[in-house]
Amino acid sequence: MIVKRTLRQYGYPPDMQELATETVLKQAELIAEEFALYIGVFFLN
Repeated sequence: MIVKRTLRQYGYPPDMQELATETVLKQAELIAEEFALYIGVFFLN
């Protein structure tokens, strides 16, 4: 996974990688939802 590889590349502590990965994925989901709503509003108007 790209997130885990990036965390390792920048020396993120291995015991914190799982939580960091979950946080990044949750943030990506929220951004995707907002983007989908924006696109939906854009195309409906």
